[in-house]
Amino acid sequence: MRVKMRHQISGTRDGQDWPAPGEEIDLPEDEAVSVLNSGMAEAIEDADEPEKATAPKPTTRTKKS
Repeated sequence: MRVKMRHQISGTRDGQDWPAPGEEIDLPEDEAVSVLNSGMAEAIEDADEPEKATAPKPTTRTKKS
């Protein structure tokens, strides 16, 4: 999963420094979920993956008595 770093993580990953804020990195899904949940990164939408449509919520009215 590709993510864009929001904050700098100290240390290394696989012998390389973590990317600087604003840079992207490919991570295994479990590791990506961890950095996303911690707020350290944001998800990058995959251009190859089709967009998922979301139906709008219907407007409902209640009859006044």
